Amino acid sequence: MLVDRSSVEYFIDEGRHVHSHRVFPFPGDDHIRLFVNDGEATFRALTIRELKV
Repeated sequence: MLVDRSSVEYFIDEGRHVHSHRVFPFPGDDHIRLFVNDGEATFRALTIRELKV
């Protein structure tokens, strides 16, 4: 999953499935939130890294 200021992209099954979504964060919002609608999700072995350019 790649997250930047205006988009979220995730890659499933070694890139066979890709989803991109534009986001519009609230001013001052500088956190990542994980959630699911109408179901359950389990996040296992989650590692978050900051990429520097």
